[in-house]
Amino acid sequence: MRITLITSGSRGDVEPYVAFAEGLRDSGHEVTIATEARYEPFILERRLNFFSIPGDTIAAINSPKGHEALNKRNNTRSFFNHLTNASAPMATEIILQCLAACKNADHIICTHFSLHTGFFLSQQLGIPFSMASVNPMIGCETNEFHNMMFPQGASWLPRFSDRAYNAFSHKTVSDLWWKSYRHIYIGAWKSACNVTLPTTDPLKTAKPPLSLFGYSPVILKKPIDWGNNRHVCGYWFLKADDNWQPPAELEKFIETGPQPIYIGFGSMNNSMLKNGAVEKLILHTIAATKQRAVFLKQGLNFEAGQIADNIFATGAVPFKYLFPKMKLLVHHGGAGTTALGLEAGTPSVLTPLIVDQRFWAYRVKKMGVAPAPLHWYGVTAAKLASAINHWIDNPSAKNRAEELGKKLASENGVQTAVRIFNEAI
Repeated sequence: MRITLITSGSRGDVEPYVAFAEGLRDSGHEVTIATEARYEPFILERRLNFFSIPGDTIAAINSPKGHEALNKRNNTRSFFNHLTNASAPMATEIILQCLAACKNADHIICTHFSLHTGFFLSQQLGIPFSMASVNPMIGCETNEFHNMMFPQGASWLPRFSDRAYNAFSHKTVSDLWWKSYRHIYIGAWKSACNVTLPTTDPLKTAKPPLSLFGYSPVILKKPIDWGNNRHVCGYWFLKADDNWQPPAELEKFIETGPQPIYIGFGSMNNSMLKNGAVEKLILHTIAATKQRAVFLKQGLNFEAGQIADNIFATGAVPFKYLFPKMKLLVHHGGAGTTALGLEAGTPSVLTPLIVDQRFWAYRVKKMGVAPAPLHWYGVTAAKLASAINHWIDNPSAKNRAEELGKKLASENGVQTAVRIFNEAI
């Protein structure tokens, strides 16, 4: 079967879908990933077909307007408004390219971000579609947990009120998402293929598509009100590259001293603080904890290598290699980074900035492997160092992290998702 999988976002957003696509390919399907041009070398390297879709999420995040949107205290709405507005001038070209990417496919798989696009592509081309998602955000209504675009419900809410809040959060996000999508793409669909988008969200009355979620039921179980067409499969991790070797200098640093901690904020680095403030935060935090540390230099003003007796600045390396070797992980709580940290069995301290990061930070705290998250606004080296010092030798956190790591290591989310997909189609 020929499958086209449509995705976009940061490298951490895209990787799990590449892992799922590899699983589909290995089960006998021909898979094309339609995504942003910056990921073409990565996807071709993984022996998958590539089709370019307009857009550059990383550039949008790192633009002045992206910085402005992210640095607002209530940044969820401003951030997604910015991403939506950034895609508006390309809307017609995006639809045309998606149509071209899918025209010879037998099945379309879209992420939660492209759910409505997948629906209309399916309608226009007469091709069935499914949803694959690592974040339960769109197309996942339930009263068992709140939508991640809403804030965490108050702990004092009665159970009934809590469930009502959860349901309300999903309905609200679903309604706003459709209104935003229709506003941006109504002209695009009309221009591309003379399709008139309806006033009301068609997904409210259509049969829900097969929906596969790439996170572990150990961390967030499947709600009982989801029915039989939605499945929580386990995390989607890339297979290790047998030919990859760690930089000798990094390996030497890790092995010739006390176990280091890891600090890294991924693609958020450029958007969180300006004028070298992230660099200062990292260095001052390390100094205050007196720990050895490996930090991710992505987007920061450092050269790779050992920059002090107790500090190593690393470029991109597989977290599957790095995280099990760390004593503690300090990161932003992105879905992919969080998953790999949990699988490594390493405790964490999280500093979430937006949406899914906040959601997963609270889930990790609930599992007992991280303290209460330090929201990025107001974080200081003193606060971060205090959290690290408090948590780094916490025996309960260490034991719980190791226990969770063993459970996650026994799962195979890609294999489960591929099996469910093949049985369903």
